[in-house]
Amino acid sequence: MEWTGHTINLETFTIRPTTDKLGKCLLWLAHFTDRTAMNTKQIEQGLGLLMWCLETVPQATPFLQPLIEWAMTITR
Repeated sequence: MEWTGHTINLETFTIRPTTDKLGKCLLWLAHFTDRTAMNTKQIEQGLGLLMWCLETVPQATPFLQPLIEWAMTITR
């Protein structure tokens, strides 16, 4: 079952982002790690998508903090 961009499995009681959202995250991460030039809007959108995807894994969100701090320094 899908709801608000998440796949919910009622048999295993799990929730995760949909495959298309995960694909967008992986594509953004690939561009980021390839050092492809990005403008500030693309960086902000990518970090927002990562934050959204990690809502279901709150233990992982602290690992985004260095990226968020970096993005804040380049957007000022």
